[in-house]
Amino acid sequence: PHILWIYTKPIQKRIYIDRSKIVIIEPDLEQVIIKQLRQKDLFSLLKKAKKEDDHYVVRQKEREFLIYLDHGTIKKVIYKDRLDNTNVVKFLDPKQNLPLDEKIFEPKIDPEYDIIHE
Repeated sequence: PHILWIYTKPIQKRIYIDRSKIVIIEPDLEQVIIKQLRQKDLFSLLKKAKKEDDHYVVRQKEREFLIYLDHGTIKKVIYKDRLDNTNVVKFLDPKQNLPLDEKIFEPKIDPEYDIIHE
């Protein structure tokens, strides 16, 4: 399984996630961040989400992620970052389980961008 998130605000960002790594491409900053996933399987972590009221909760280390669905489709995720800022990720036109060409999940990195390995 693969995930591709495309952000348009507050800055442009493309996030590619597979079982082993995350690649974040930030065109405005001309940089790419590549992180190895510490959690062996992000998808298994999501399966462990517990239902609470109108949302699901996933806890990993000191972080808590609140996941809101609408008729089985993800609508938003709320979490606090390392600086204790609350972040809200809204999914405005989510599409799930569509037949897609696997190539869209391969990051295309501009050779002029700085690459940061974390």
